[in-house]
Parts: sequence; C-alpha cells; structure tokens
Amino acid sequence: HVTMVSFTLTILCVWMLMNGPKCTDINECLLNRMCRPDQVCINKPGSYQCSCPPGHHEENGTCIDNNECANNSTCHPLARCWNTVGSYTCQCRLGYTGNGTYCKDIDECSQSSLRCHKSSQCINTPGSYVCVCAPGLIALGSLCVDLDECQSNRGGCHPAATCYNSVGSFQCQCGNGWDLPPMGGHTQLTVHVLIAI
Repeated sequence: HVTMVSFTLTILCVWMLMNGPKCTDINECLLNRMCRPDQVCINKPGSYQCSCPPGHHEENGTCIDNNECANNSTCHPLARCWNTVGSYTCQCRLGYTGNGTYCKDIDECSQSSLRCHKSSQCINTPGSYVCVCAPGLIALGSLCVDLDECQSNRGGCHPAATCYNSVGSFQCQCGNGWDLPPMGGHTQLTVHVLIAI
C-alpha cells in the first residue's frame, strides 16, 4: 500500500511539474503510525525509514538498549559508568573529583572539614586519607592518646631505674646509687667506698 501511494504521488508530481506548481515531500512520519512502537520514524525525500532510536540496536525484530558501559565508554578509569536508556553517565569514584571523563584525587588533608585529631598528621592517599598519630601516641577511635610506655616492660628501663611516662615519650631515672652511662648502654652501679685511715 505504501509503494502504491509513492507511485501515485510520483505520477501526480510529474503531471504537476509539467502543468503547474512544484511538488513537496510528504512527511510520512506525521501520518498514521508507520513504524513499530519501539522505533523512530525518519522522513526521507519521497519516503521514510524506521530505525531504532539512538543508543539502541535491533535484535530479533526488537530495539534493545546498548550497554555503553560494557562497550568501551569514555569514562575515566577512576569513574563508574552508569548505563541509562539510550545513553550512559560517568561519575568519579568516592575520593575523586571531576566530570567523569576526567577524575583527579581530592586532597582531603587540605580541606578544613578534616577530622584528624590535633595530635596527628594527615597523609593524603589515592581516593582517601589517613590520620597518623604523633610518635608516642596511639589511635583510639578518631583520637590520639598517650601510649604509656611504662606499662609495657617498664618502658625497657633497667631494674634499678624508675620509668616516668610523659605525653608522647617516657624517661628512665636511676635510683639512688645508680647513674646513667655517658653514652648509651646499660645503667651502671656507682660505688662510693669510704676508707678509714
């Protein structure tokens, strides 16, 4: 039936070209539904074409959505690809910023909303950050608390010395009759001998 209409229009146009005004293309896509519901109609001079909409392909007589995420999307390696009907979107992963086709690391350590304890150092890592407590302190949740070195093996102090804890450190102090050696090593016994003359 469509071919008959095209043929009739062609004869009519030839007659009108010889006898009067110019022929204009009829947009068949504006007429009754010419294509399947899942297709789009594309008007052509003197004809029309039914095809799948952009982002789709035909498979067994049905228009199927293309999964652009599975077919080499333009998303950055540090972004996630989200397939949508007829298209896709790219979104940078957590800890990165950008438009999805380009992503760069966020330096969380330079942001004022950082939640590192005041006695810790922020170290930026790819996509995240870590808070490292100062020497002599240990992490307790999000806090840095003093590590009491004297609680473990008396801080390594000599048996004749007393271990004194301080924030971030400790000190060994020799008892009466004992001195610390001038250069590292073990605590020495100082003997005071009284000689009667």
